[in-house]
Amino acid sequence: MKPALVFLALAGILVAGLYLFVGLEKPSPGRPNGKPDIPRPVPAPKTSPGRPVIKIYLPEPGSSRLRPTLIRFNQPLAGTRRARAIIRELSRSRPETIPPLPAGTRLLEARFQAPLITINLSRELSAGLKNSGAEDEIAAVTSLTNSFLASFPGFSRLQILIDGRRQKTLAGHIDISRPLQRISLHP
Repeated sequence: MKPALVFLALAGILVAGLYLFVGLEKPSPGRPNGKPDIPRPVPAPKTSPGRPVIKIYLPEPGSSRLRPTLIRFNQPLAGTRRARAIIRELSRSRPETIPPLPAGTRLLEARFQAPLITINLSRELSAGLKNSGAEDEIAAVTSLTNSFLASFPGFSRLQILIDGRRQKTLAGHIDISRPLQRISLHP
C-alpha cells in the first residue's frame, strides 16, 4: 500500500510541475483559451500637468557620448505634441553642441502601441545625413532612440520610418529596419 501512495504522490507532483512549467495554466479573463494577448493600440501617453519637461540626449562635443538634457516647457505636452517637441529640440542649433538631426527634419506622424513608438520622419533627415560619416548617423539614431524612450515612460522600442517607409539605414551605417531599444555608447 505504501508504494502505491508514494507513486501517486510523485505522479501528482510531476503532473503539477508540468502543469505549471509548461504553461498549461487556466485561461484568465484577459487571455481566453490561454492564448496570448494581441497588442492593441493605446492612446498616446499623457504627461502630468506639473511636469512640462522632456529629456533629450545630445552628443557631447568631441566625444561619442550622449549627454541627457532636460528641456522645460510652459505647458504640458502629450503624445504627438511631445514627439514634435523632441524632433524640434534635436534639430535646433545650440552654441555648445552640434544638433544630431539635420535642420528641416520634421515629424510626419507618431504612433504609440505599447511597448513600441513608431515615428515617421521627413526625408530631410536621411538627405541631411547622406554625405556624413558613421559618427553623425550614430549620433542621430542614438539621440532619437534615447530621447523618445526617456520621454515616454512605458515604451521600450522605437521604430524609425522615413516618409512612411522602413529604411535599412539613414546614411549607410546603422540598421534602422527594425525597432530599436535604448542605446548606450559607453559602459
